[in-house]
Amino acid sequence: MAQHDYSIANATGSAFRTDLNNALTAVVSLNSGAAAPTTMFAFMLWADTTTGLLKIRNSANTNWITIGTLASTNLGLLALSGGSLTGALELDAFEDLGSSGTTDLSTTTSNFVRITGTAAIASFGSGAAGLWRVLRFQSTGATLTYDGTAMILPGVASITASADDRALAISLGSGNWIVLFYQRASGGAIATQLAPTVVATNLHSLTNADNGARIMYTAQASVAVSHLNSLNNGWYVDLICATSSSSITQITITASGLLSHIPITSGGYSTFLLQGRPNNNMTRLMKINSFFDFFPRRWTSDTFPSSAAGAFSTSTGLATRPRKVQCILQCNSGDAGYVAGEFVASVEHAEQTNASASWGLSVASSGAALDLKVGANGFQVNNKGTGASVAITEGRWQFFLNCEG
Repeated sequence: MAQHDYSIANATGSAFRTDLNNALTAVVSLNSGAAAPTTMFAFMLWADTTTGLLKIRNSANTNWITIGTLASTNLGLLALSGGSLTGALELDAFEDLGSSGTTDLSTTTSNFVRITGTAAIASFGSGAAGLWRVLRFQSTGATLTYDGTAMILPGVASITASADDRALAISLGSGNWIVLFYQRASGGAIATQLAPTVVATNLHSLTNADNGARIMYTAQASVAVSHLNSLNNGWYVDLICATSSSSITQITITASGLLSHIPITSGGYSTFLLQGRPNNNMTRLMKINSFFDFFPRRWTSDTFPSSAAGAFSTSTGLATRPRKVQCILQCNSGDAGYVAGEFVASVEHAEQTNASASWGLSVASSGAALDLKVGANGFQVNNKGTGASVAITEGRWQFFLNCEG
């Protein structure tokens, strides 16, 4: 143990040599001692023999900083190449980072990042490969935009964050990231939806590679489906109409096997129609064991005026009689406590026949077409504020229909 003030005084030869040797001994022993050196310098090392710790003076020469334990391998520090951590690992708190097109996670100094704001996020920046961040979203609205290279997400689709959602993002280098886990604050599943494949040609073939796809048709189409034996059990596609409400998309499916809910015509072809509001008229085609089956097809009508005693007819484009018809009232101008744009669900009808009614709507559905009759007194709704039943004001509302076939 040796310490020195590092000031070599003028002295005779032997005294000078002794003073110099003492200074060198202090250097090679790291100023070891039971108490701190009386004379201290910035970045000075001190082997504290009382605590068994190696310490270094800070740059301002105002305090000692502990480096490690003298009696331990690597001074008790975890080696870069591995080792065992025997105590708790304390990490920094969440650091805020605003959402933007490029939300650069590499600019944060903490591994825990709270994303603020609602701007869409297309990139997490160009962090080095292996960089990781635990994310927490402050608000609802920010969308992680899926990209198969730069933004790889669970569900292979974009994700719109809700407040307090969490995720783990890892950099793959070169601006590419993968989100290994995404957890909803609610504990529910990630609600993702694949972007549809738009088909503008009059012929489109469906194969195993289309499993789970959403196919949007912008024109009348003939859809060739692979032979049943070539498709995996559970294979399915969603077929969507993207034409205007006045257009009809006729889809002809050519495949062997049974197509339930759809009449088989000559030559093994089966035809059904998709008509009406874009994206709302759709059906799911699925292979179940050795057969094709169609899930209930949905169709949404144009709007109709809510005229008392009004009569209307419309074709659903479902090819068969709807199994359920639901009337939805849409407020176009303030009435009964509602504001423009708000919706009210009216009574559901299941294969009802046309009959006179003083209130509401009756539906005749003898086939694919619907004959509608509004009661002589029009529609009633519950006042949004009081809950009292009141008649709506004609001209301030319209209604449309949701159908399942």
